[in-house]
Amino acid sequence: MMDLEPGRALTWPLYAPHRVENLDRFCVSLSMDFQTWPSRFRNGALFTNAVIRSRGGAPRFTDGMATPELAARWAASLALKRAGALKSRIAHFERDFEPEVGAADGAGALGR
Repeated sequence: MMDLEPGRALTWPLYAPHRVENLDRFCVSLSMDFQTWPSRFRNGALFTNAVIRSRGGAPRFTDGMATPELAARWAASLALKRAGALKSRIAHFERDFEPEVGAADGAGALGR
């Protein structure tokens, strides 16, 4: 576990499991993603595999794929994303606060 103070940052290896908890205040976070072609190919292959799994398939693990197969799955992921093959899991996420300047913790009640 790592507690960060304002102005501090933390990184971790690509695909490493992690969890972020905001403790006592409203928190603004910035997530950044840096990609290389190999990581872009693997991300696309992971998306394509997720689509295959969502339809009952059992795709090969990306760790066992050579670059041409990863590239092909990346290309497939572009078409699958355009076609809306997977529904967003956060598209209908319900917020329970709104940022509010001047509020003690920076968060105000949602105006309904």
